[in-house]
Amino acid sequence: PAMLILSFVNYGGSFLFPHRPLGLPSLRDLLPGLTFLEPEFWALLIGKPRPILELSFWTLYVEVKFYIIFGALYFWFGLNRAIFGLIFLFFSFCLAAGISILFGDYSWRNDIYFKIIMDMRHYSWFVVGILAFRYKETQDTRWLYGAVGMMLLSVLVLFGRNFDLKLPGLLMGTFFIAAIWFAWLQRLLASRALVFVGGISYPLYLIHENTSVALAVEVGALFSTVAECPHTPWADRCGDGDRLDNRPLAGALASRPPAWRKDCSPPQDLLGCGPTLCRDRRIKFQADLGLGSDD
Repeated sequence: PAMLILSFVNYGGSFLFPHRPLGLPSLRDLLPGLTFLEPEFWALLIGKPRPILELSFWTLYVEVKFYIIFGALYFWFGLNRAIFGLIFLFFSFCLAAGISILFGDYSWRNDIYFKIIMDMRHYSWFVVGILAFRYKETQDTRWLYGAVGMMLLSVLVLFGRNFDLKLPGLLMGTFFIAAIWFAWLQRLLASRALVFVGGISYPLYLIHENTSVALAVEVGALFSTVAECPHTPWADRCGDGDRLDNRPLAGALASRPPAWRKDCSPPQDLLGCGPTLCRDRRIKFQADLGLGSDD
C-alpha cells in the first residue's frame, strides 16, 4: 500500500517541486511503483529509457521478490529448507561476484540477469531476521547463534573493502539482535514515541530523496545564507566540482536558473550535468558504471 499510495503522491505533487533531481515525472514513471517491477524490466518491455519515479523504491523491489521466493520455498519444502534456499541464493551472488573479480570480466554487469543476481546479496539480511524471529518464538539459542553468524558473514562479504560501510552494517546488525535478546531494549523500542516515528519513517523514506533536494533549492532561493549542506553521497553528486558540502547551500543552488532541467549548460558536476542531474545523462552514467537504481 505504501508504494501504491506514494507513487501517486509523488506524481501528483511533483509540480510543487520543479527542481526535482530526476525532473518532472511522466505517466510511465508510475509503472515500477504500481507493479513492483524494477525500471530495468520496464525498459526491456517498452524499449525506452528506464522509468524512474523515486530511486528509494528499490528496497520494495527486493522485498517483493523475497516474499515470492521465500513463500514458495516455505510452502513447498518447509521452513528449514527455505532458509537454506535463501542462503544458497546469497552464496550464488558471492560466487558470481567472485568470478567477475577473478577474471576481470564485467561485460555482463548491465545485463538484466546481473540485476537479479545482485538483489540476492540482500537475502542474507532476511535470513538474519528469520533466524532471530525463530529464536524469539522458540527461545532456542541455536537460532540466535545462527542469526549472529549470518549477520557477521553479511558484513564481511558485502561492501567490498569499504570499512566505512562495514562498520554501520555491523552496528545496525548488532542493535537488531540486541533488541531480540534484551527485554529492556524491547520495552524501550515499544514506547509510543518510537513506534510513531517508526510508523511514519518508511513512507517519508520513500518520498524524501527528490523532495528534500527540491526543497533545498527552494530554500536556497529564499534565504541568502543557510546551513552548509551535510556531507552525503547525494550531496557529492548534486554539486559542482568543489562539492556542496564545502560551500553554503544558497551559494551552490540559489544562483542556478530554472533552466537546469532543460539543458546542461551550467557548470558541470560529477555526472557532467549540473546540480539537478539531467535525467538521461544520469541514467547513462549509472549504466556505464554498472550501477543499479539502488546504488
